[in-house]
Amino acid sequence: MDTYHAETSLLGSILLESSLFKEVEIDSNYFNYSQHKVIFEAMEEAYKEKGKIDAVILTSVLGEKIGAVGGVMYLTDLANSVPSTSTFKHYEQILKESYQLQQAKLAVQEFLHQPSVTSLDRLVDDLKCHILTASSTEECTYSDLVGISEELMDPASEQLGFTTGLEPFDQLTGGLQRGDLVILAARPSVGKTAFALNVAAGHCKNGGSTLLFSLEMGRRQLLMMS
Repeated sequence: MDTYHAETSLLGSILLESSLFKEVEIDSNYFNYSQHKVIFEAMEEAYKEKGKIDAVILTSVLGEKIGAVGGVMYLTDLANSVPSTSTFKHYEQILKESYQLQQAKLAVQEFLHQPSVTSLDRLVDDLKCHILTASSTEECTYSDLVGISEELMDPASEQLGFTTGLEPFDQLTGGLQRGDLVILAARPSVGKTAFALNVAAGHCKNGGSTLLFSLEMGRRQLLMMS
């Protein structure tokens, strides 16, 4: 399994949002590329000493090793290659699975090279660990999907977010939730602004407040539409 893209995306995510490092559940052994191992170890040191990770701090920590990892430009490219940090855990999971497969492969090779009761026990334990981890991940994902579908089919009123006054929309989405970024996308002149105004007005009618910015229409136009 080639993990280059997963490794660069995970490192780039940390460079974009250094607070993610405290959520990391792997170490440098999970990286297949030597320069990425060195960068991750430098990140560990930087976060321990500074509580923050960025290209400048990382360059300082790497010192003479900076050339071996591709230079400052490579660190910049890592950060620029990540459009969003939301998939950070997905890339970490790829590295976990790759590492598990590598360890299982090593155990098989050890047993084939020198068969013994000890190496057989290790082989069985490693394979069990891989199977249990994989099945646990699948079960968790399945359970999450079932739970989400049940909530969408029969949402409890107390679980709704901010209602918009558009009942079908609220039933499908559970209302607007704190922290959500909702993007309305469609071709011109099909009612995106009108829909957004209706959602904003519905929220206000239910006791909420709305702050509206428009780079396309003036205040009078928006008031006429609402």
